[in-house]
Amino acid sequence: MQDKYIKEFIDKGLVEISNFGSISEFADRQKIFYPAEKFENISGLSGVSKKYNLPNDLNEEDIEKFIVYYSKIVFFRSKPDNQRKIDFSKLLKWNKDNLRNGVYTDKELKEINSRPFGFEYMNDLEIAYWQDKEQEYMQNLDILWSRLTELNPSLGRLELDKTNFFDIYHAIMGVTSRLNRQDIQHFINIQNHKLSSKEEKHYKTVFNKVANKLDSKHPFEWVPSSKSLKKIAKKLKIR
Repeated sequence: MQDKYIKEFIDKGLVEISNFGSISEFADRQKIFYPAEKFENISGLSGVSKKYNLPNDLNEEDIEKFIVYYSKIVFFRSKPDNQRKIDFSKLLKWNKDNLRNGVYTDKELKEINSRPFGFEYMNDLEIAYWQDKEQEYMQNLDILWSRLTELNPSLGRLELDKTNFFDIYHAIMGVTSRLNRQDIQHFINIQNHKLSSKEEKHYKTVFNKVANKLDSKHPFEWVPSSKSLKKIAKKLKIR
């Protein structure tokens, strides 16, 4: 029953994403990526990545698309000080040509507002609607994470703040990217500035030692934990 509910709210979210042209275009182009698994395939190593059990009838790509793009829709529109919507894809090239250090000139702002894909101001009812959507999204995110920890008990040992959107966001993204638990924890710790200067210095020493021994065919396209680095160093006989 719980898996059915999760499937339904993710499918509903994907439909809503498809109704936002620009975000839908980005979502359609976005391909699922497993950086640690890619590293394993290139290097011939194993035991670096981790594939997790998922709720019934769901795959990593749909979960990640929902987490990434639905959050962009909800959070941008639920804040009273962000009372305008932007068609990001159509603005992308124009921004590159005309933006200077992230500051619009008066002329550029008039140009944006005169275009059909420019800003559309929301009224109070629309803002209230998106604030309700934000609350619903956060509740569903909590349900999804709880189910993932039921299916994968090791995830329950992650040290994170369940009331912190970004902790849950990064944890779920780690799951869909097939990162092992230590690597997910390490990334969350970095985001929350929880590494002491001593730990950070030690990590950089180990990271540089391993990275310098690897050739260009073995790139680190994620942030491996110290445990993963030591495992890689041992298997590749890096001293």
